[in-house]
Amino acid sequence: MRCIILIALVMLSLRAAAQVSMTVQLPPTGVMQKAQLWNILLVSAAASPIRVHLAVRVTDAQTNQPILTGVSRTVTLNKGAKQVQIGDVSPVTYEYLSPTADRSANGLLTAGTYLACYSVMQEAGDASTLIAEDCLPFAVEPVSPPILNSPANESVVEGNLPQFTWLPPAPLTIFSDLNYNFTIVELRNGQSAAEAIQQNIPVYRSVHNKNMFVNYPVSAVALDTSKKYAWTVIANNGNQFAAQTEVWTFNISNVQPDKIITEEAAYVQLKRGLDAPLITCSGTPMMQVITP
Repeated sequence: MRCIILIALVMLSLRAAAQVSMTVQLPPTGVMQKAQLWNILLVSAAASPIRVHLAVRVTDAQTNQPILTGVSRTVTLNKGAKQVQIGDVSPVTYEYLSPTADRSANGLLTAGTYLACYSVMQEAGDASTLIAEDCLPFAVEPVSPPILNSPANESVVEGNLPQFTWLPPAPLTIFSDLNYNFTIVELRNGQSAAEAIQQNIPVYRSVHNKNMFVNYPVSAVALDTSKKYAWTVIANNGNQFAAQTEVWTFNISNVQPDKIITEEAAYVQLKRGLDAPLITCSGTPMMQVITP
């Protein structure tokens, strides 16, 4: 008798599974709110209403580290199609498995590549039976990549220790650990700037920068006035690629900037106020108070 009951339950669950299909409606790339995880189309072919709840598990596609799980409230499916959104499944019970996960109700997922796996569980008394499941990859990317600022594209730079600056990607709220990789390569004859970045050995490379600028160091290979250089910046979220700038080029001017002429016996007049004169000196500065 127990065997018959068990077989009947198994057949019932298989029948229910064949009668419910699920289509997850996630954008493949872009900025994504946590609420968008629950855009799902459910189709039931069952003759009578069934009670189900939905579960999702989001993992990092590169490291397989779990990010969060979510379980919906009970939803009643009638025969036919039902478009489910966050309002239909709220309140959702979340479990956050990564410190980078945004815990706010309308929080954004951080930049990266993910795998979202869904399950539809049919409720019968205190028991739950899996009747449909699906997994879908997606990527969270900034709306705007970082943008190079200076030196301008195809410009001629004075001095062989230039400063490079750029603007951050947007929106910043999708980054939990925003950092930049900065690269300069020599641009050879017949190469495009993009080819040079991909193929040539870097003249200078700096990784995991938190600032939006890099000062070319004195200790690096000296930049040659007879050569052309290409540079780019990659934005990362932690160790994961997020976005890349365009590739710009520049030359070093063969005209050296004028030397600063210093006076040995120069005086600076200080007065009460909000102005802040900048003074450059060598040795120990001396102060002398002259009363009118």
